[in-house]
Amino acid sequence: MLSNMEPAVMLSNMESGKSLRTASLVLGLCLVICVRWSAGQSDHPAKLLQSCWNDNFDSSPRTFQEWLGGRTPSFQLTEVWWSKHNSSAPLTIFTSASVDRLPMVEAQCRDYVGPLVAAVYVPVVVRQVERFVGDDSVSGLPAHRRLRHRALLQQQQQLMKEPFGSKVAAVRADMQALFDRMEAGGGSTLPPGRSCCCQLRLLLFTERVADRQMATLMPTNSMRNAAMLAVQTPLAAMIDVDLGVSDTFNKAISNKTWADLLVQNAVVPQPKIFIPTAWEPNHTLDMHTATRMAELALRGSKADLIQLWLNNTLQIFQIDVCKHCHRPFNHSVWANATAAYSVEFKKWFEPWGALWRFHDPGYDERFRGWYFNKVSHVEAMARLWHFQFIVLPESWLVHRPHTKIAAAELHHGASANNTNVTANNVNDASLSALLQKKPLGNAPEATMFDHFMTYIMNLSELVRELMSQGKGYVPQINHQLVHCRRVLPWWMGQGRPGEWRH
Repeated sequence: MLSNMEPAVMLSNMESGKSLRTASLVLGLCLVICVRWSAGQSDHPAKLLQSCWNDNFDSSPRTFQEWLGGRTPSFQLTEVWWSKHNSSAPLTIFTSASVDRLPMVEAQCRDYVGPLVAAVYVPVVVRQVERFVGDDSVSGLPAHRRLRHRALLQQQQQLMKEPFGSKVAAVRADMQALFDRMEAGGGSTLPPGRSCCCQLRLLLFTERVADRQMATLMPTNSMRNAAMLAVQTPLAAMIDVDLGVSDTFNKAISNKTWADLLVQNAVVPQPKIFIPTAWEPNHTLDMHTATRMAELALRGSKADLIQLWLNNTLQIFQIDVCKHCHRPFNHSVWANATAAYSVEFKKWFEPWGALWRFHDPGYDERFRGWYFNKVSHVEAMARLWHFQFIVLPESWLVHRPHTKIAAAELHHGASANNTNVTANNVNDASLSALLQKKPLGNAPEATMFDHFMTYIMNLSELVRELMSQGKGYVPQINHQLVHCRRVLPWWMGQGRPGEWRH
C-alpha cells in the first residue's frame, strides 16, 4: 500500500538535475539545523524557549476595545513540558487548545506517532492598572528596560498568589498529568499494530485581559504561531486539536522512503503544502455515535472510510455550512486516487497540511476567536507565496464532535437577535459576555458579538483587498514571537515567518 502513496507529482519533480541538487541542499540543511542546534548548547530547548518568550512579556491587561483598535497581544509562557522521547518522523504536528480541550490534545497525541506541540491558552481576567512609571519607549535606556522587566515579572509572580492563581495552578496540574500519561505510553491497551503516543511538547500560556469578551475570544492564531516555535523537524503541520489523524498517515510517515520524498519535495520546484482530506460524522448522529464513527474512520482503511461516506455516516468536513471550503479536493477523484495530485486554490479553500516550516508565512494575530483565521493563512500562501497544493491520496483527518465555541454558536446556531439565544436563557458565561450590549468608540450600541463580527468582516475584506494587489499585506505577528525566532538556534535567525527563501 505504501508504494501507492509515493506521490507521482513529487517523483516527476525529482527527475531534473536541478531538482535533485535542490533536494540535496534541503537534506543538507536539515543536517545543518541539527548540528547547529546540538553544538555547544547546554540549555534545554524548553528553557531557551521560555526565557526568550518571557523577555518581551507585557503584563498590562488588554481590553476588547483595545483589540478592536489593533493593539497586539502579549502572553506569559508559564510552563513548558518537553518529551524526553525522540522520533525519526520528519514532521511535527502543532496545535492550540483552550483548557476544556485538553482531552482532545490527549486524543490527538494518541493518534500520531511523531512529535506534537500543543499551546494551551488560559485567560486571566484582571482589572486594568496604571502602567509602570517611566516609559522605556521614551527613555530608551537599557538599564531602565531591565528594571521594568524585573518589575513586571515580580508583579506577575505576585498576581499568581491572587485568587485566579488557583485556576492556573489547577490547569498546570491537569497538564502535568496529561504529559505524564503520554510519556508513559498512555497507560491503556491499544489495538494490535498501534503504538502510543506522540512525543508531546506542552506550552502553557496565560494572557491578562481586562474584560470577559477578551477571555471569551481565544487568540487562536497567536497560539498557533507560538506552538510552531517549538517545532524542530523539517516539516510542520498545523492540525486543529479537534481533528484526528488517520492510521494510514502514521504508516506513511513511518516509511523512510516516503517521508524523505515529502521533505525533498516540500521546496522544489516551488513551495508546497501536502494536504489530506478532512471529514466529520453526519450531524444527525448523537454525540456518542458520532464519536464512535469518527474513531472507526480514523482507524480503518480508505475503503472503510469511503463506505462510511457512501452510506452517509461520514460527510465532507463543514459541507453543511461551507460548500466551498473543501471543494477543490474533488472527493470523487480522491476516492479512486492512488497517487498524489495537485489542485488549484479557490476562494474560501482552507485545508490543513504539512509544509517546510521555514516557508510558513505565519498566522495573522489580528484574528481572535472564530472566523477567517485559517482562511487568511491559506489564502496568503496561495496568492502571495505561490504554494502548490498537493493532495495526499491515502491520508485523512476526521473531526471529533464537541460543543461549539460561543462565537461559532452564535453565528451558526442563531444570531444575537434570535429569541432562542438571549442573555436571559443562556447559561454559558461566554455567550452571555458576547451578548452584552454597549457602544464602543464611535460605533452605536450593539452586542459585543455584533462588534466582533463587524471588525472581523472589515478586517477580512481589507486582507483580501491587499492580497489581490499582490503586495501590502503582512500578517500581524507579536514581538515575542519575532524575538524568539531570531534567537532560538533551531530557527537559525529567521525573525518574521516567511523570511526564509530556498
